[in-house]
Formats: sequence, C-alpha cells, structure tokens
Amino acid sequence: MVFSISMFVRVKKKDDQRFQIQVVENTRNKISGKVKQKIVRNIGVAHNTKEIEAFRKVGENAIVAINAQRQPTLSFVDPTEYYASKLEKSRRKTTDDYVYYKDIRGEKILNEGYFDFFAPILEDAGLDKIVCGSKSDRQWNNIINTLVISRIKEPLSKLATLDQIADDFDINIPYQKVYRSLDYLIRNEDKVKANIANYTLNLFDKIVDVLFFDVTTLYFESIENDELKDFGFSKDCKFKEVQILLALIATKDGLPISYEIFPGNTFEGHTLEKTVSQLSNKFCIDKFIFVADRGMFSENNLKFMEKNGYKYIVAAKLKKQGKDLKNKILTDEFSPAVANNEFHWRKEYSVNARRLIVSFSSKRAKKDALDRKRLIDRLLKKARNNKIKLTDLIPNYGNKKYVTITSGKAEINHAKIELESQWDGLHGVMTNDLETNADEILANYRGLWQIEEVFRVNKNFLRMRPIFHWKPKRIKAHILLCFISYSLLKFALFKIKAAGVSISEKELRKRLNRITSTIVTDKLTKKKYVIPTKNTKEQQEIYAVFGLARSITPYAI
Repeated sequence: MVFSISMFVRVKKKDDQRFQIQVVENTRNKISGKVKQKIVRNIGVAHNTKEIEAFRKVGENAIVAINAQRQPTLSFVDPTEYYASKLEKSRRKTTDDYVYYKDIRGEKILNEGYFDFFAPILEDAGLDKIVCGSKSDRQWNNIINTLVISRIKEPLSKLATLDQIADDFDINIPYQKVYRSLDYLIRNEDKVKANIANYTLNLFDKIVDVLFFDVTTLYFESIENDELKDFGFSKDCKFKEVQILLALIATKDGLPISYEIFPGNTFEGHTLEKTVSQLSNKFCIDKFIFVADRGMFSENNLKFMEKNGYKYIVAAKLKKQGKDLKNKILTDEFSPAVANNEFHWRKEYSVNARRLIVSFSSKRAKKDALDRKRLIDRLLKKARNNKIKLTDLIPNYGNKKYVTITSGKAEINHAKIELESQWDGLHGVMTNDLETNADEILANYRGLWQIEEVFRVNKNFLRMRPIFHWKPKRIKAHILLCFISYSLLKFALFKIKAAGVSISEKELRKRLNRITSTIVTDKLTKKKYVIPTKNTKEQQEIYAVFGLARSITPYAI
C-alpha cells in the first residue's frame, strides 16, 4: 500500500536548450517506508525562462485540480486558496528561493576567517589606509592589506601568494601591481612604524616600563653584495650567503615597537645607538629600562645610554672583568634568592658606579657542562693523537676556545677546559638602575626570551627569510610587510590572552583556516550561492573576543 506525501512542479533540464516541466508526486510505501517519485503529468517542454514560468503555472493549476478531485472542498471554498500552502511549496521549488540539490555544482571553497579577524585590527591600528593622497590609492591599500593578511595565513613567494589569494579569498591581483604596492608601502615606512608603536603603547595606556632589544641576521640566497646586502657573522650559520642585520625592539609581552635595518657587515654592538635614538626621536618613548644581551655590552654603548638618561640591563661579560673581581666572583659566598619563581644564588658588586648582579643556578650549570661536553666530543671525533686539522675547526667557531694551535695543527687544551668549567652556572647583568630590587632586575633580564620569540615568529612562522628581493627598496618593503603581519598577529594574540584564552600562533591559524564558505552554482539558473560552514565552539570563542558575529545562513551572490 502507498499514500501520497506531496505534489510539486519539477523543472528537469534535458539539454542546454530544453527543460521538461512535470507534475511529480512523492509517495511512500506504508510497509517498507520507502519514498518514490511518480510523474503524474507531463506539462511540456520549455525553451526559455518565460516558457518555464508559463508551464509552471499550468502545472500548479493541474495540482489544484488533482487535489480537488481527490479531496473535494466545500462549494463556498476556493480550491486554489485552500491548497495555497502546498502551491507555495511547489512554487519555491522552481523560483530563486529553491535550489534543487541535483542542479548544484560546487565551484570553490573560500576562507572568511582571516579577513573577518584581522581586517578590524588593521583598521583599528590605522594600517588599512597607509597610502593617502589620491582616489587611486584605495587599490594600493587593498592590495597591501591583502598581502599582509595572506602572509599570516601562509607565507609564500610573491608569485605563489597571488595564487593563494585567488584560491582562498577569490581576489585577483595583477602580478606587476604587487611590486608597485610595495613601492607605495615603503614610502610610508615612518607612518607605518609610528602607527604600530602607538597602537602598542595604547594597549598599555602609553606606559611601557621595560623594552627588549636584540639583533638577528636575515640571509639571501645569493653571494652578490651591495650597500645593504653583505657578508658578515650569520646567526643562521649561512656564512657563504650575503645578509642584512635586523635590530628589533619589543615590549616584555613581545608586542612590537620598532626596528631598524643595517648592512650585513655591521657589528651588532654598533646597532644600539642608532636604534635607540630613532626610538626616542620618533615615538617619544623615554622612560623605560632597556634590556639587551651581551652583544650590546660595550663601554661605548653603556656610556651612550647613561649620557642620554636611559636605564639599561645588559648581560655582562664576566670573564672580561678585572682579575680581582673575577677571583671574588669565583670565591665569594652568594645569598639565596628567587627570580621568576626560580631559585638561584645571588651576589652584587659595584663596578664604575654601576651594579653588577651575578647569579648562580644549578640548572644553568648542568646546561653549561652539557653544552661544553657536546663541543668537546665533536672535537675528539676529529682528533688524531690529540691533534686536529685546522680545516676541521672552520665550521666550529665555538670549539676554538678549547684548543691551542701550534705548528699548523690544533691540540685540545685540557687546562682551558678546566678553567672554563669554573664558570658553569654563573651569569651576570650590568645595570645603571640603582633603585630597583636585584631580583626584579634579574626577572626583567630573563624576560629577554620574548625578543627571541619575536625573531622565531618572524623567521619561521612568517618566513621573513630567506629574502628573494635584490633592490634595497624592495628588501626594506618586504621587511616592513612582514613586520605589519607580525604586529597584527601579536595584537590579536595579546587581546585573546587578555580575555582569558591562551592559544599559539599555530592554533590561531588552525582555527581561522576552518572558517570557510563554499561557493555553489545552480546549473539551471546560473545563480551562485554562498554556504558558510558551521561555527565551532573554538571559533566562536575567538570571535567573541573582538565582538564579531558570523552568520551561517546561506545567501545568493
């Protein structure tokens, strides 16, 4: 036994020129429960939209007539009005509000998460309209913004980025306009840096008490040098390639303040003076404690900071101190202390009206001993009768302090190794801050890992290097583009963390990658529709931080 569920008008495409219009009835078998479709009446064949609509009305009238015959209405009831709801359901199946699933063809999947998430931050930081002056500047701003957001999603070469932007965002940018946009970007370098610095400062109500400074190297897949690219000591161990130096300043939360670029052959200790001067001149930041690693420890740098009234905490070179002071450090009794919830032993000395704070950690001592053992084991593998070829020492600069060179060969010096072991676990910082508690000074210095994290994110997550541009102007534009991407990323993570949600850059990228919509086309009407994916709990969590809402209701475009 079977019974009717409903009837509707179906428009069935026969080919590119013809459409079959039929009245179809859904019936269900009462025993098996299966639903089958039965053609009740063939209305005709249409060749265009006008004919489809005409035949559809004939089909609707036929449905009313069939229903009235099966279930007659009272004489004073209009059958058409009585069956209006069923007619409306049938009508939806052949109008724009209805798309038959067999007529749908998927086109592409577009990502919505990155623009939803980062475009408001760009605007809030004043970075969405970097280029100003003429009506045509809007396109350059749009291209720059797209390149910045795309780099956060997946850092690629400029050519590969264009393919990614087209695939993921459905935005098509001519190749030559990418490089023109970089030229517009670098012309506004000072404006971009000022906006980023001010946005960071506004997050702390203009009060930043600690700033971290460090230098890294960025290499090129090239051996051709010029006024910017040059050979130098590479922190990436790329000694055969040319490089540049990047000096960067960030807060203790890793938020960006500014940066400066130097030629690749610049000694890193010579970068501090210019960078700090630029910081003070451009951004009016003058009350802070400047924290830097031992590469900045030079008398000239310290005197410069003192002359200009800046406080500093710099890693001290303990083995470079005077003989008497070194003996005291190795023989004095230290006092127990705690910094960053870590126990250590501490002793303080006065050196030229400065404070030298020396700490000892058993954890650090084990690490120092293990690092030295690793180097010595590497040497021993190359040794023959306790002698090593000089050529074997070239790639291992850290090994040289454990050897003595005589008659063109290197010999392992066990006395040097013994002397070196006396300093295991000892670390010192020099500061001109005469008021702050010593443990707080050490805690501030230990926060220097934040700047190393900045470099890690830029080098690895955003792939700032290797650099494939050759002209100084384009190199600087590439660095600035990466700096904007990094800034947006850190601003977002900072606000998410402030809302009580702690996630990594990788996790944020993972969540945003899944915020997509599918573009489909109705092959009958040729109309396109957007079908958003469902929002997960994790996605709603980060959207809520910025007061964002995302509808998952499909819509036509």
